[in-house]
Amino acid sequence: MFRSLIFTILCGFAAADTSSEMDQHWELWNQTHNKVYFHQIEELGRRQIWEENLEMINVHNLETSLGLHTYKLGMNHLGGNTTEEIAGSPTGTIVPSDLDRNPSDFIWVNTSLPDSLDWMDADLVIEVKKQGGCASCWAFSAARALEGQLKKSAGTLRSLSAQNLLDCSPKYGSNGCKGGFMTQAFHYVIENQGIDSDYSYPYTGKVSKDGHPHYRTTTNRCTFVTLSVHILNKISMSF
Repeated sequence: MFRSLIFTILCGFAAADTSSEMDQHWELWNQTHNKVYFHQIEELGRRQIWEENLEMINVHNLETSLGLHTYKLGMNHLGGNTTEEIAGSPTGTIVPSDLDRNPSDFIWVNTSLPDSLDWMDADLVIEVKKQGGCASCWAFSAARALEGQLKKSAGTLRSLSAQNLLDCSPKYGSNGCKGGFMTQAFHYVIENQGIDSDYSYPYTGKVSKDGHPHYRTTTNRCTFVTLSVHILNKISMSF
């Protein structure tokens, strides 16, 4: 019985220690992402969702280490949301009906390809951004793609302005916070001879009609092509 009592006490200490550590992680996550709760019940509900998501992330990453997946997951500002809430939030990608998917100058070369390619390892990716309630994922996607190319050509990884694209590319078919497509943003950048930095033209999550002074950080010496589905499939089969 004495051994049983010791075991019970040790388990109690372990549970308390784990709970305390979880409390610290929860508080740190809230502080990092400026989370505010108006009622204790709301916080308890969000914490339960957060813990479930954290467990899912840990299990997935363990499976990745065993070779069951090719990527890892991490906790971000959406950790307190359910899958349904995230799926119901605005995204914004609207594929144009006249999108050209038939590039004529795509040339295949017999070059051995790596088993994997991660732009993060090459320091070509900025941290994940928050689009808020604006359906502007197309603008963020375009800005992130340009950031990587700018780093490859100029050697500097700089956060570029999704807000610049949001405000200034309707002429090319985008619809601001109601959606758009990356090619529309690229056409704007080429004709505008650049895009502003995130620092000089920060994101507000809404379309501004007042304009903004421009401090362009890229040139118009760029182009792009849209790959057809059969080419994408051929590329994926090569890896």
